[in-house]
This record gives sequence, structure tokens and C-alpha cells, in this order.
Amino acid sequence: MIEAPPNLTIKNNMRRPTDDQIAAFQGVPTGFVVDALYGGGALWREIQPIGGGRDLNCVAAGPALTADCGAGDVLASFASLKFIKAGDVVVSAFAAFQGCAAGGDRLVGMMKNSGAAGFVTDGPLRILCL
Repeated sequence: MIEAPPNLTIKNNMRRPTDDQIAAFQGVPTGFVVDALYGGGALWREIQPIGGGRDLNCVAAGPALTADCGAGDVLASFASLKFIKAGDVVVSAFAAFQGCAAGGDRLVGMMKNSGAAGFVTDGPLRILCL
């Protein structure tokens, strides 16, 4: 039986890091950050930069704006567009679903136009160009 989808929940009034806190992470290797968190905060090894980081500069440091989409759903990622502040990194959970794209050039382009510094997901991307 197909269940009704969960309601979209949006948290407002989240604490954001200061500009000085964000600046402190610029140029710091992610391995150092994970070590400082006693191994917490590491991403799954399958999450990698587009093209292995060869073709694009895939380096960003900024506040994470999280979107928990669930498998095969992109609604929360599109809803995040309204809340992106300059420099945010949108982190979209896709339940590692591989059956369809977690985003594409249009979604990523809209995030970029909204000021996002990056997009991280555990699902496939369909990117033609950025």
C-alpha cells in the first residue's frame, strides 16, 4: 500500500555561524575537521566531487542548509531555494537512492543564482554544465 508522503517541515530561526567562524574553515582540509570532531561528520566515501574534482573547483566552506528529501524525491531541495543565504552549502539527503537524479543543472543553477556556495548529495546528479 502506498502511504501518504510526510509533510514538508521547515525549521525557521536556526542559529547560523558568524562570518569569523566560517572564515576559520576556509582552506582547511575536511580530514582535519573530521579529526577535530573525533571522527564525526564524515561523509560516505561514495560522495565525491563531480568529475573527481578534475574539471571543476569543488571546494567550498559555508553553513550547511540541510534538506532531507528521501529516496526519489527532490521537494525539500527545491524548497531550500527560498532559504539559501549567500555562501550556504545545500546538503541534500537522498537516502543514497540511485534510481533517479537527486538534482540537475536547473536545480543547481537556481541554487547558484540564490547565492549557494555548493551542493552536496548522496544521490546521482544530472549536470550538463554549470
